[in-house]
Amino acid sequence: MTDERDPMRELFGEVIHTYTRAQALADGSLIDVTETAAEAGFRLPVAVTRTVWLRYCEWPEELGTGQSTEGRLWDVLWLAVWAARTAAEPSARITYTLGVVPVDDPEGDPVDVRLWAAITGEGAGGAPAHPRTGDRFSRRSAAPSGARRRPSAAGRPASARSRTSG
Repeated sequence: MTDERDPMRELFGEVIHTYTRAQALADGSLIDVTETAAEAGFRLPVAVTRTVWLRYCEWPEELGTGQSTEGRLWDVLWLAVWAARTAAEPSARITYTLGVVPVDDPEGDPVDVRLWAAITGEGAGGAPAHPRTGDRFSRRSAAPSGARRRPSAAGRPASARSRTSG
C-alpha cells in the first residue's frame, strides 16, 4: 500500500467547488474559437475569455473603419501562436503584446495591450488553450489588473505588429 500525500489538499483542505471549461463555455465566460485557432496553428481546443472577446475581438459592424471581428480574432490567435513558437523556452503560459484599436475609441490610435495564453488540462477532453488578459479571477474591473495599455510603438518590427494596429 502506498501512502500518496496530496500537498494541495493538505494545504487548502477539501475542494468545495469546481468550475469546468464546459460550464464556462455554457455560461459565456469563455468563447470557443477552436476552428479559427486551428487555422492559426493551434493543435488544441481554444477558447478566449469574455473580456478578450469583448475588448479585442468583437467589432460592431456599424463602427466600420476597416476592422472586423474575424480579423481581430485572427490577430489575437496568430500573435499567441507566434509568441509560443518564438519563446525562449517551452511553457504552458506565454505573454504577448497585441496592437489594437479600442472598441470605445474606433477613430483613435491603436494601443498595445499585454495578453497571456495558458494551456490548461481538463480531463480526457484535451488541454485547452485560453488567451486571457489580466487576472483571470478579476471580473469586476473595467481595466483588468495586469493589462497595460500604452500607445502603440510605431517602431515595432512588422512581424510583431497585429493587423488591427494599422
